[in-house]
Amino acid sequence: MIKFIFITILIVFSAINSYSQDASNIAKELLSEYNKINTFQSDVSIKIDISYLNAPEKIGKIYFKSPNTTKVDIEGFSMLPKQGTGNFIGELLKLKSTVISLGKEKVNNIELTHLKLIPNESKDIVLVDMYVNENKMTVVKADITTKDNGTFYIDIEYVNSVKFNLPSKVEIEFVVPNFKMPKAFVGPRDKSKVDEMQKEGETTKGKVILKYWNYIVNQKIDNSIFKK
Repeated sequence: MIKFIFITILIVFSAINSYSQDASNIAKELLSEYNKINTFQSDVSIKIDISYLNAPEKIGKIYFKSPNTTKVDIEGFSMLPKQGTGNFIGELLKLKSTVISLGKEKVNNIELTHLKLIPNESKDIVLVDMYVNENKMTVVKADITTKDNGTFYIDIEYVNSVKFNLPSKVEIEFVVPNFKMPKAFVGPRDKSKVDEMQKEGETTKGKVILKYWNYIVNQKIDNSIFKK
């Protein structure tokens, strides 16, 4: 009986180790794809859907420079959260993390691999669930749980006309306590409305939709762009 239990334990641990190795290999392959993006710039539109804000869609430019410098140039928005802008999937994959595979899941009739990333050293991110299309080596969904700003549920569509893993559309849903509502989601004129809603114990649900087009990839971007 003891021998049987010992063998069973060995089999279980071998299976766990195998899944862990597979997950790490997928994460490394993903990172190599996202690392191909050294710079990009594109047109971008942003639409914020929060019940108590009447924010029109705004259009501007976005610039990214590896490893993690992003500039969003939209009137009324000095910044946006990193979750959903720049090469944020690449940045998540660069974190030193424990990576676990939770197997296959079907989303919209597409078979995706569910990876769970547990960052070892991040000051902000607690947990990341990534859903990977292994045929295209793209992350199409990412649920990001943070220490201070709630959880972000991100859906990503990709540009088919370019050879890089660049999004055409990013939808970010979030549920956060009002007193921790990221001010980056709203322009300066709306901050007073957010302040009125920030009562401890209440939560805010909302969505941010970003659309990207007219990409220019891996061409030099002057550093002065990011200092404006």
